[in-house]
Amino acid sequence: MFAIIRWVVWPLILLGGTGKDGKGLDGLELAFEKELAGRNGFERVLKDARRRPIAVAADDYLPPQHGQHLVLTIDSTIQMFTEDELAKTCERYNCHGEAVVMNPQTGDVLALANWPTFNPQKHG
Repeated sequence: MFAIIRWVVWPLILLGGTGKDGKGLDGLELAFEKELAGRNGFERVLKDARRRPIAVAADDYLPPQHGQHLVLTIDSTIQMFTEDELAKTCERYNCHGEAVVMNPQTGDVLALANWPTFNPQKHG
């Protein structure tokens, strides 16, 4: 189980994408699809001859459940600095590169970057 209390929206890096149906296609959205998705509810209603609802038994109702939240340890300031420095260095030396910044005491990932970047709108 996750003890996660809030959703973090992250504009600086691609966390993953979802399809029109809301299912994860890549990144964290795909990796944590099961935890993020939640579950549909269910209701079975008894009806009379005119198809009017009569009753719903307690065991014939299951409320929908929200998916869990995912909290990241990425720091927006460190992320922006890492992306900028990696881009400058790779452009200067005409190369590709990746960078990972971690907290050595906890192992938390504070920044992730790669160069060249890509357009997340172009799935391919």
